[in-house]
Amino acid sequence: MRNVERVAILADIHGNSAALEAVFEDINKIDVKHIVFAGDLVMNGPHPAKVLDRVISSHQPGVIGNTDEEVLNRIDNVAKWTAGQLQPSHIQFLCNLPLSYRVTPPYGKSPEEDLLIVHS
Repeated sequence: MRNVERVAILADIHGNSAALEAVFEDINKIDVKHIVFAGDLVMNGPHPAKVLDRVISSHQPGVIGNTDEEVLNRIDNVAKWTAGQLQPSHIQFLCNLPLSYRVTPPYGKSPEEDLLIVHS
């Protein structure tokens, strides 16, 4: 029998720090081996900086989402407002997020058995 590890994939947080904290509370109650952020971390919610502070402090990998890119490119007033709430370190963090991330299962072969995480 193969070992199974749980992976929590958190996507579309959209600056909602209360929801993110609730999800972290639930994750702490179960045996999760990996947490991966699957994009859309900041735009459209009231607390983009607080969300990024929590994501960064978790030291978990992630990928960039389309609204994260919109914030970086300041495409409209909402994206401009969101970018204005962020520190330069937050912007740098978003700029460094990759388009994809792979999780290889225990005893798995990469890349054929990887879990590929993207934001589409």
